[in-house]
Amino acid sequence: LAIMRAAWADELGETVVGPAPVRSPGPPVWVGGNSVAAMRRAIALGAGWSPFPASPRTAAAVGTAPIADLDALAAAIDRFRGLARDAGRDPDGFDVCVTPFSHPAHREVVDPGALVAEARTLAEIGVTWCAFRAPESAWADYGAAIGGVGQ
Repeated sequence: LAIMRAAWADELGETVVGPAPVRSPGPPVWVGGNSVAAMRRAIALGAGWSPFPASPRTAAAVGTAPIADLDALAAAIDRFRGLARDAGRDPDGFDVCVTPFSHPAHREVVDPGALVAEARTLAEIGVTWCAFRAPESAWADYGAAIGGVGQ
């Protein structure tokens, strides 16, 4: 991430292939992962943190901390904010993006009402962005449920 930022700022002394960022000093970077190490990377180098729902079994399989429900997510966000404060960063200056528990990426779940209800709860505990996958056949239903998007 540090090298990416240096490249975007043209500080490497080499020509970087590809388009220059539209934003200065480059695009906001969200660091993913549930571990304390991922939190610290997000605080040191990122503009946001992206934890993900993970049962204890899934967490063990991918080598991260479990976040199995809303209470565990709220506790993780509190820990992230505390680490940000300890590092001298404004904990409110970070985005937090998560996949809603009701709409995991590995299943084709289509329940617009549940998504909207969970998004409200997620916002209350500090989530600023939700990432979810809607099957193409459900786009119109999702758009209608969240206020006419896509109509």
